[in-house]
Amino acid sequence: MNASLRAISESFCMENLLKIDRIIQREILEFLADVHPERPRDMSEYLRDKYSKAQLIANCVYLDGHGLIKSGYRQTPTTNATWVNQYPFEITSAGIDFLTDDGGLGAILGVVTVRLDASSIKALVMNQIDQAADITHEERSRLKTLVRTAGDQSLRKLVDSLIERGFQAASNSPQLIGMLQGLLA
Repeated sequence: MNASLRAISESFCMENLLKIDRIIQREILEFLADVHPERPRDMSEYLRDKYSKAQLIANCVYLDGHGLIKSGYRQTPTTNATWVNQYPFEITSAGIDFLTDDGGLGAILGVVTVRLDASSIKALVMNQIDQAADITHEERSRLKTLVRTAGDQSLRKLVDSLIERGFQAASNSPQLIGMLQGLLA
């Protein structure tokens, strides 16, 4: 790509990037959520007094790319440069969930359950035993034998105890407090 073409391309990209605006995106999402399940044909009728057509197109296409709305804007097949409104606009379930304070059904349905089977727990504990620097070879060997022969009930008690002790040890840790504040904010 020659230098002048690269400069034009970079200028075009920066110009379009500057059109991306969280306030406009929020208004688009809220408008579509308010009229849902209706599917308006033209977004500019609602927001044209506030924003330029270029701003609306850029932000609708951006939200569409993230699956929050179905945008009506498509590039014309002949020029691939002109954007036209070909389909009605619609907010998606992900868009509605994004607007809700609790994350909507997506947060409920997206719950992640972590299950560790006995062999995974044993492998984690064995790894910690191997990394422990302050135990003798004999003690390491004895602990590994105990872990290998432990039953499910013993492993459950071990995991409960390790979690409890981990929280006790970390409860005064500034790193843990900062992490929790960040996650729960």
